[in-house]
Amino acid sequence: MDENPSMEALMNSVGHCLREWSHVEYNMMRLFLSVHNAPLHEALLPPLRAAFECVQSLEIRLAMLNKSIETSLPLSGDFLENWTILNNKISKMAKKRNQVAHFMAGDTSAVSDQSEFKVFPFYSLTGQLTGTAISPLSNKDLKQRQMSFRTLHQRVHRFYLYNEIRTGRRPRDHAPAGDLLNLLRNPNAQNPKET
Repeated sequence: MDENPSMEALMNSVGHCLREWSHVEYNMMRLFLSVHNAPLHEALLPPLRAAFECVQSLEIRLAMLNKSIETSLPLSGDFLENWTILNNKISKMAKKRNQVAHFMAGDTSAVSDQSEFKVFPFYSLTGQLTGTAISPLSNKDLKQRQMSFRTLHQRVHRFYLYNEIRTGRRPRDHAPAGDLLNLLRNPNAQNPKET
């Protein structure tokens, strides 16, 4: 039996969201290694990278990264202030990522006058019947979320670059307009509406 084109497009958007989120976590690992002055690539897997990557919980990885930043770097208040904002943003967006990763997909005709395939995060019949379910996500919502995840992974990447430049492991010309703090303050991409 062939997939419905609308369902296929929806599942494609789920995949794109999760791909963008994987870049968030990859850049968190890069920042973690940079904070510890550890190499990203070696012939053998660096032990610090292996330790970070064996932790499956994002909350624990984020706590490891946060504590590393708080305790191992002589950083300016600008960096720490911007890191706190980004740390909170990652935590908030992780909840939105979980809604994309843990769902049931279906047609809304059972709950609406209009028939449309959507993702129902953390679906449960009880939630549907009691009105406590999280609102379903349309293909448009997923594309918006994908853009939000992309913006987030770019922000984490800029923190990685900031630390690499600050420690002399990358040339200063990686900073926009020569201002190192611009890497922290001004995202290259617009911040799309978060869904």
